[in-house]
Amino acid sequence: MLQQSDALLRDNSMNKSSKWISDIDSGQPVSLVAREVMSQRIDRVRHYFPRAAKLHAEEIEYVHQLRVWTRRSLAAFDAFDNLLPRRRHKRLRKLLKRIRRAAGAARDLDVLSSRVESLAVQEPPGEFDTLQELIRYKRKQSQHPLLEVYDRSRSKLKQHTRNFIRRVRWRCNEPEPSFADVAKSVLRARADEFFSAATADLSDNSRLHQMRILGKNLRYSMELFVGAFEEGFRVKLYPVFTEVQDKLGIINDHATARVRFAEWDEQGCCRQCAQLALMEQYYADLKAAQFRHWWTRGRADDLRRQFEAALKIPLTPSAASRIGQIGACRGVDEVNSNGRSGQAAGDKGERGAGEQRQEQDATSPAP
Repeated sequence: MLQQSDALLRDNSMNKSSKWISDIDSGQPVSLVAREVMSQRIDRVRHYFPRAAKLHAEEIEYVHQLRVWTRRSLAAFDAFDNLLPRRRHKRLRKLLKRIRRAAGAARDLDVLSSRVESLAVQEPPGEFDTLQELIRYKRKQSQHPLLEVYDRSRSKLKQHTRNFIRRVRWRCNEPEPSFADVAKSVLRARADEFFSAATADLSDNSRLHQMRILGKNLRYSMELFVGAFEEGFRVKLYPVFTEVQDKLGIINDHATARVRFAEWDEQGCCRQCAQLALMEQYYADLKAAQFRHWWTRGRADDLRRQFEAALKIPLTPSAASRIGQIGACRGVDEVNSNGRSGQAAGDKGERGAGEQRQEQDATSPAP
C-alpha cells in the first residue's frame, strides 16, 4: 500500500501551480480573491508535504518547495490578515510555521551537501569523504522532525484549511474594497518597510539579513497582487527584486555554512571544518562588500521610483478609509442576538443564509 501511495506521489509531483495570481478581475471584492489565493497557496503546501516527508531522497527540491510554499501561504495570511477568523487563523498559521521549521535543517543540509560536493571535485579523491559521510548522517537525522510533523499533522492541515477558508470574509460595516485597492495598500506598506531597511546603514551584515527578509516579504506580496497591475509589474519590476534577493541569498548561504562548519569544528567532527568555516566567512564578507558596492543609493532610489510608478493609480480616499478602518472594526467586541460573542458563535458552525455571522477578531502577530 505504501509503495502504491509513493507511486501516486511521483506521478503527480510535477503538476505545479504558478506562484503568480494573475488571472483574476482586480475589481472583485477582496474577500472573493482572498479565499481563492489562500486556497491555492495551502494546496501547494499539501502537495509538497508528503513528498518532502517521504520522497526527499529522490528529489531534494521537494523540501525546498515545501518551505517556499509555506512562506507564500504565510505571506497571504499577512496580506489578508484583516479578513481572517482569529482563532482558526492562529491555529493554521502555527501549523504552517511548524511545518516550515521542521524542514529547515533538512534544507540547510541539502544546500551544504551540494556545496561540499562542488568542493570535493576540486580536491584529491577521498579528501572530503569523511565530511560528506557526516553530512549524509546529519541529513538523515534532520528528516525525523519532518516525518514526525507529517505523521501528526497531515490530516489536521486538510481539516484546518477547510474550516479556515470558508470563514474568510469582509468584517466591517463599511463597503468592501476591491482586490486592486487592497493590493495598492498592502504593497505600499511592504515597499516602505523594504526601502527603509534598504537605504539604512548596511555596513553590518545583520542589516543585510534584515533587508533580505523584508525583500522576501515584498516579493511574495508582489506575486499575490500581480493581477492588479500592468504586465510590466511582473516582467520588469519583479526581476529586479529577484536579483536583489539572489545576491543577498548567496551571502546568507555562506553565513549559514560558516556557522555549521564552526559548530562541527568545535565538536571535533571533521578535520577540514575549521578551514572551511574561515573560507565561508571570507566569501560571506566578500559577497557582502560586493553587494554594498552594487547597491548604491542611486540604484535604491531608481527602484523606488519604478515601484511608485507601478502603483501610479492612486488609492481612492473612500477605499483608503475603509482599508484603514479594518483594524478598528476587528477590535470591536461584536455580540450576536443570543448574547454570545460572534467568534464563539461562528466556531459552532455555519449559520443560515439570512443570518449575519459576526466574529470578534484581533490583529495577528507578524511572523
